[in-house]
Amino acid sequence: MKTMMIYLFLVCIVATGQAQDVIELEEANVNLTPKAVMVKSDLDGNAFMVKESYAGQFSKDPIQFMLDNFNSEDYMVGLRDKDYDKFIVTFKSGKGYLAAHFDKKNGLEKTYQKFRNVSLPLAISREIYTKYPGWTITKNTHIASGKKAQLDKDIYKLTLESNNKTQKVKINNIPTVSSRVASN
Repeated sequence: MKTMMIYLFLVCIVATGQAQDVIELEEANVNLTPKAVMVKSDLDGNAFMVKESYAGQFSKDPIQFMLDNFNSEDYMVGLRDKDYDKFIVTFKSGKGYLAAHFDKKNGLEKTYQKFRNVSLPLAISREIYTKYPGWTITKNTHIASGKKAQLDKDIYKLTLESNNKTQKVKINNIPTVSSRVASN
């Protein structure tokens, strides 16, 4: 009797499994999630909030991030009804922003970027710690600008503290003949 019940149970399972029809689904489209979401639009430009894959990705090299993730030609298609000669696109993150100016032919004209409390390049950190032993970097601001994708101005403004003393230091990150460190 026990064997017969097991046999009937297995037959029911097999019969139920065989009774299922195969449903062929239509083709599905999968889209990549954008790296930026538009948060503000005004008369001469738009602001996008950047979605980074990892912390500091955007602030490490904002111009390259923009070139990799923003297609100005597609953007211009969206603006085809408007008569713009130039437009500004701003990319924002929690640490700062990049403002990129484009001309009518989709060419990048100039950029301006400003970030607060970002990771300093290793060479600048070493330079500060050797020239200012015992001092701690408490704040930093990175300001850079230039034409097209080339930076003409690249400055780090640092606040150093030691024994209740505060000192501000300005570093030009574009190599010149003279020394890079200038204090205020």
